[in-house]
Amino acid sequence: MKLFRNTPPSLLGLVSVMLQVCTPLRWVVSAAHCSRRYNKESLWKVLAGRHDLDKAEEPEEQLVGISRIISHQEYNSRTKESDVALLKLEHLLVFNL
Repeated sequence: MKLFRNTPPSLLGLVSVMLQVCTPLRWVVSAAHCSRRYNKESLWKVLAGRHDLDKAEEPEEQLVGISRIISHQEYNSRTKESDVALLKLEHLLVFNL
């Protein structure tokens, strides 16, 4: 896909996995292995609202920074057990209800 060419690893890691939004829309779930190498919050962005990765951008999309990364305390990088992390968004996502 065009989006993945020359994409920073922090954005690629989040775009390439399915993210689940958690109440109250301040946290997203990702894989812990994604944040091991790039563990500074400032390197990460969450792209929400992009439905067609072939489009340059979509009117509803939002790019939000991360203020905190919490990896599962029992994550095992060798076996990938407990490969889950919470990413705290810098601000709430806005949805059309």
